[in-house]
Amino acid sequence: AVYGFLKQVYGLEFYTDEVYTYNDSSFNYYELAADDFNPSIEYNWASGSLEYLIDGDDPNYAYQRRLGFVNPWQMMGGGFHNFETILPKATYQSAHPNWYTDGQELGSTTTFTTLNLAYGITESDSAMARAVADYIYENIKLEESENRVKPVWIFGQPDVRGWSTSSESAALKEKYGSYSAESILFLKKVAKILDDEYTLGRKLQLVTLAYNLTFEAPSNNLDDLAFYNGDEVNMGVMFAPIESNMYRSATDTTNGRSEHSDVKGDAAAYLYEKSNDYYFGQLDEWKKLLNGGDILCYYYSAHYDNYFAPLDSITNMQSKYAAFADAGVKHMYNLGQRGDDVSTDWTALKIYLQSKYGEDAYRTDGDTLILNFCKAYYGAAGNTMYELYKAYAAAYKDLSDYWTNEKGNDPSGCHLIRKYAFDKNAWGGSDAKLLNLYAKIETALTEVEANSEEYKRIQVEGITYRYLLAGVFGNTTKGTIADIANDAKSLGIDIFAEGSPYTATAGASGNHYNTSGKIEDLA
Repeated sequence: AVYGFLKQVYGLEFYTDEVYTYNDSSFNYYELAADDFNPSIEYNWASGSLEYLIDGDDPNYAYQRRLGFVNPWQMMGGGFHNFETILPKATYQSAHPNWYTDGQELGSTTTFTTLNLAYGITESDSAMARAVADYIYENIKLEESENRVKPVWIFGQPDVRGWSTSSESAALKEKYGSYSAESILFLKKVAKILDDEYTLGRKLQLVTLAYNLTFEAPSNNLDDLAFYNGDEVNMGVMFAPIESNMYRSATDTTNGRSEHSDVKGDAAAYLYEKSNDYYFGQLDEWKKLLNGGDILCYYYSAHYDNYFAPLDSITNMQSKYAAFADAGVKHMYNLGQRGDDVSTDWTALKIYLQSKYGEDAYRTDGDTLILNFCKAYYGAAGNTMYELYKAYAAAYKDLSDYWTNEKGNDPSGCHLIRKYAFDKNAWGGSDAKLLNLYAKIETALTEVEANSEEYKRIQVEGITYRYLLAGVFGNTTKGTIADIANDAKSLGIDIFAEGSPYTATAGASGNHYNTSGKIEDLA
């Protein structure tokens, strides 16, 4: 309570080894009053390492609130990829075979089962839409009975790079210019059923997902697609430009990664060849449909497939937050190194800057914020760590420039790292640059008390450079891969990737493991 008061009223900030929280059973963390300081982005959703836990289970909401974040569990019902959860094939297919269809991944013959929303739109008895409405109603009422009142409910496609191949889906894309029209029209039907046939007793926003093949807003016949806005139910969109370049600015016109340049057919819809200027320009296209609803945003600040591979999402973070604020984004979900309490690659700094830009997206003192953070977070080694950050940013720019020169575009800053950080040439062909970066870690360690909290934080930051030295150049003077994994574990790092990781194994091409990304599997 004291921390929050001093931060809100006087702008003071505190960094402590221990976090003290005040709990009062009368305070409901799901009841979020509007903040009177009018931040640029109203709800900055905590993710990644901000999911610090109390007793290994419950989120530490008080800590997140101190930083100006809320947790997605407070805001969001449903899920990003919940088609099959809501209408499982085993439950409904025998009675409703037309509800399901094949989807096909772009550039592949791989198929998957997905919902045929196009059929549900025209279904005369509205059984499919009503089944989704029933599911939503039952879930929000269950949550309310547990004192979890959430204003947002998301309905999203499978996490697959493909879409329905049904003839009905193809016809809708032809008519409206985007696969996303199918999701919008179906969710409009669900929203109207919920609004007309149920009493919610509050406002609920149903959100469609703009992601992969549904990222592009429709371009034709927009009058049909205006989002539903009723007495208790309205609609919004979760804007997820995950194919964009996380390093470059929002207005950058350089193309993204070229890995899918050989994709045949509907390659343009997959969007990996587009520039950031294009991605963020889509915000204006989605605004045309809102009709009183909100744009929510899902973004990345780390490479989910290898947390130990660098991603400078700091240099141009301000431009991204300003673009979102300009578009009226109220909800910002920035996914960092999810699943661990301790994270490398400047994660703590990224979280801090996300909170500052969420409060004021137009501030121009980013460099001062970084310096002040380093002095507070790393103690007596603050100046050295600030110098390390500046050298890190310069090295990442060199890496980005290398791939831009090689390919004519910049694949290094997208949400999938793949092999780009594991190529020796991207580091100048030798390990000298990485050794220079790690030398600053070694200097910083001498400037603070051994085994202090600051000492451990510096060690955590050194993991990235040690890993690249060993993995890319075979330089084990700072530790073998096994040493690095053991040291990371002792510092509290349990995983090095959210899902199946990419690593430096097998040389510059990298390697993809079907594992959980546990630190024990580091390679």
